[in-house]
Amino acid sequence: MWKRNREKLTRQLALSAVLLILVVSIHAPSATVSQTQPQAQAQIKDGIGLGEILIGGSNAADVEARYGKKYDLINKNDYSYRMDYADLGLAFYYCLKDEKKRVFLVELHQGVSSKGITVGQSTLRDVFRLYGENSGGEQTDVHEYKGIQFYIESDPTAGARNSAARLDKKVVEIDIVSPDQSSNFCD
Repeated sequence: MWKRNREKLTRQLALSAVLLILVVSIHAPSATVSQTQPQAQAQIKDGIGLGEILIGGSNAADVEARYGKKYDLINKNDYSYRMDYADLGLAFYYCLKDEKKRVFLVELHQGVSSKGITVGQSTLRDVFRLYGENSGGEQTDVHEYKGIQFYIESDPTAGARNSAARLDKKVVEIDIVSPDQSSNFCD
């Protein structure tokens, strides 16, 4: 009887080991792939950049090396180029006239700012709480701070720029810019 129970236990352990190996082998390739693919969730640093891509310090070749060559290059009114990584929710801008193609703006449609603002979840109220209510900029749905800009859901019926109706609008985009310049990057 003891021998039969021991054999049964050995078979169960062997089956468990095979199942464990199978589960690990199924998940291991995806883990390897995700480690080699560029991640859009790099750390956002206000006024500095995204991960190792630095505002004013990195160029288009650095972006390609980090995120690959699968992007659309869009001419923005003969002022700048936009390297649009739509699948990653990212875009990088460099000036048309800059021969070095240095990045002057990183646009994000996903991610979390250094102070905790999450694209698609946080509201203008959250931005005001963490960054202050005295934001720069003249556009109704754009709020500029030193090194970072927040775009909120557009709503022409919501009233004035900082109206109560706009406070619950979600952040839909974060731009990382130079801390000493929020517009006219290429002039």
